[in-house]
Amino acid sequence: MDNGEEMGKGIARKSNYAWLKAFCAAVLLPGLGVPITKWVESYYDVSFFSPTITSSLNAIESVGLWFVRDVTISLWWLALLYLGSFLLVVLFLISLYTKIFEKGVSSWETLTEDQRLIFAVIGEAIQNNHEFGHEQIRKYSGLSVISTRTAIDMLIHYGLIHIVRTPWGNSHFDLTFRGQQQFLALTSLKHERL
Repeated sequence: MDNGEEMGKGIARKSNYAWLKAFCAAVLLPGLGVPITKWVESYYDVSFFSPTITSSLNAIESVGLWFVRDVTISLWWLALLYLGSFLLVVLFLISLYTKIFEKGVSSWETLTEDQRLIFAVIGEAIQNNHEFGHEQIRKYSGLSVISTRTAIDMLIHYGLIHIVRTPWGNSHFDLTFRGQQQFLALTSLKHERL
């Protein structure tokens, strides 16, 4: 019994202390919190940040106002500005088109002799319904391995031929649309000379 009574009194004491702790926290924390907060604000000088932020926002706003400021300009200067901008856009699009689609060669006439020979071998193979790989092209052209590879790489770079891969893992060379046009121009020239 003595043990149980002591235990009950300990719980009662703890509950009295819990009530006292809660009361002290409710009364003292707000009272002590305000002075501590003021001390922290004065130590870190929070007022420094407010003018800095305000001046930064004012600088950004002044730059924005500068861009929307009214300016007087003659109508013919404005028309000249629009025309010049339009011409620059057109020239940029033309140069972009030539870089993407022309790839630095205008026709088969600007190719080297090895490139012309490889181009003709691939075109004739397609004309006769054959699929030539690297070895067959080298054999029919009579060029060395390095010369054949270099010429094939340049023809691919110029966009005249491309590699076609079959579902069985084989590959052969074929003419692109531009390459077909150039090959037709080459063969029509040959027929004219005969």
